[in-house]
Amino acid sequence: MHSHNRFISELFGLGASGYLLKDSTGTDIVNAINAAIRGDTYLSPSISRQVIEDYVSMKRPKSSREELYGQLSNREREVFQMIAEGRSTKEIAEILCVSVSTVKTHRSNIMEKLQMDNISQLIHFAIELGLVEIQS
Repeated sequence: MHSHNRFISELFGLGASGYLLKDSTGTDIVNAINAAIRGDTYLSPSISRQVIEDYVSMKRPKSSREELYGQLSNREREVFQMIAEGRSTKEIAEILCVSVSTVKTHRSNIMEKLQMDNISQLIHFAIELGLVEIQS
């Protein structure tokens, strides 16, 4: 079958319990048959990740805050996490094996993407997202 999301959604909406692509291997077909016998669902490995990502994004509406956070690169998220934990620019640079200047650039990009003006706002934002907890 086609790997197009529309076909996949329609078939599962109609009650299908598995989905294989045309180029599935013999092993995939055997695994799918065994899954069907057990009453399990089976997806071709090459599309399962996309199906799961599409399902999760449909089920949970994102807040504007989460959308802003979603714009950060993985490295920016790392730096953001460490800033929120109270680490200094120098500490972050040492942990990530980058220069202090690189960390400052990441911090500037993070603040721009998250539309923040200062570190206090970043920390408050991290608490709202549940990235850090307030210690009592």
